[in-house]
Amino acid sequence: MATFYRVSSRFGVANFSEFFYLPTVRKGLVLPMNKDRLFWLPLLSVILMFLLPGCATPTRSFNQDYNEDYPPQPRYVIDQMDDTRFKIRLYQGTPMPDQLPVAVDYMKQAVWVIANTEGRRRGWQRWEVNYIQERNQGWMHVLVAVVIRDK
Repeated sequence: MATFYRVSSRFGVANFSEFFYLPTVRKGLVLPMNKDRLFWLPLLSVILMFLLPGCATPTRSFNQDYNEDYPPQPRYVIDQMDDTRFKIRLYQGTPMPDQLPVAVDYMKQAVWVIANTEGRRRGWQRWEVNYIQERNQGWMHVLVAVVIRDK
């Protein structure tokens, strides 16, 4: 059985005088912690600890893959969209708060290097790079570009 309580404001403001639903507590609904629960809680925590990191997309290091030494240490992911397009997501790998414009320039150069290499690998003759998103997430600058094959 649900119980409705009327909550009134002590200053008489009408907005606070609404009905709120508060469920009644019955005997048997509140379960005390027992040995079975104490066993399952750590087990569930360990299982989640191993499964949740697997959901993240692995990023690759631009400096390692292309033998470069860019100061922002960009990390990237290439997503296949279809036969004529792919998406490059580039993340800043290390903070450079005092030199943000320099870091952005390095990252845009990295997008072009990745697009050229990937376009040639796919056997394309011509392509164009379109930036669809550029944002800051705290100290990390993020670039998202779509590379489209030209005919």
